[in-house]
Amino acid sequence: MRFLGFILILSAAFGFAEPASFALNPVCVAAGIQTIRLNGITAYPGPAPYLSTRDFCKDEPATMPAPVRAAVVQLGGIHSRVAQYLGLSISQLLGEGAAVVLGGRKTGALDSKYALGAISLGVFPDWNGEPINESIYVHELGHLLSMKPNVHLPPILISLGSNPLMMETFADFIDLAVTGSVFEPSRDVPACAWKTRNVTRSQSYDSPKQFFETTYSKAAILSCCRWIAQRGWHTDHTRSLCEAVPKAFPETAGLPFVLDRSKVFDPRDYLSGNGYFDPHRIGIPFNSFLLDVRAELGLEPKAVFYDALTGAKSLADVLRKMRERVPAEKLAAWDALWKKHAMTKFEAMARDSAN
Repeated sequence: MRFLGFILILSAAFGFAEPASFALNPVCVAAGIQTIRLNGITAYPGPAPYLSTRDFCKDEPATMPAPVRAAVVQLGGIHSRVAQYLGLSISQLLGEGAAVVLGGRKTGALDSKYALGAISLGVFPDWNGEPINESIYVHELGHLLSMKPNVHLPPILISLGSNPLMMETFADFIDLAVTGSVFEPSRDVPACAWKTRNVTRSQSYDSPKQFFETTYSKAAILSCCRWIAQRGWHTDHTRSLCEAVPKAFPETAGLPFVLDRSKVFDPRDYLSGNGYFDPHRIGIPFNSFLLDVRAELGLEPKAVFYDALTGAKSLADVLRKMRERVPAEKLAAWDALWKKHAMTKFEAMARDSAN
């Protein structure tokens, strides 16, 4: 998943959560991290098994390498912000803690995922304590929250975490709420790559069909790479990323970054499988709608969407409960925004897809 969980995510090595039968490093405990491992980081040479199996949360604080400690502290700050947003403590949010792997990858943070109980966060192989990409990490943390049972979270999250309409949409929702972005530029991510996952207040389900398809994000990142190359602005990291992407997706190497506006998105295409739709893109107008609701109606997305998850039995039920939470005097404005973002199309998909 992503973000990037992101459409460009490549396969990555990841660690596995394990019972906390040992005394964890107090730095890890405070940060809400159960295990943290490194893989493919050149600053920590040694046999691969050593790199992938050493759990730095078992180190004494005095022996934990400074770069790893800095990463743990940064992750702890992120966990604190997410927990605070949801009205929880870090221990309520993460239980015994998150399992994290920092993996050296040619594409850096774009090669990140949550799988088998662990967040595998891509960094470049020369990583040595530089700040991680918070937006990408929070997105992956969103997947953890919607896929790992937790009595402190709405039960429906588990089913939404496997629903193609919501699996990436919820992760982006948390990301936008905590970091303000779903694609934060950093040393790992070229600034122009924001075009692949940007969420604004103007997006709707009346966008062209191609906007929601997998080729769009691929073409966008390749367009970004060409733009950087033409201006001679490549760094070692952007060059590494831009050399790796065409090799991974050769079928899109020559695609122009131009939307085909001849066919508007139709939910029947999505429901029938008529197209290669990207779950990372299908929820963009949904989150765009929530941004608009906050700006125009003064209603916070958490109160409108997240709090509506409590007691809901299906995604269609969530959408109904969202409207019920709107004050009567704001319903007309809510309905106008619902129409602006063509949310009836999302309703149709929610009704007919697995919840």
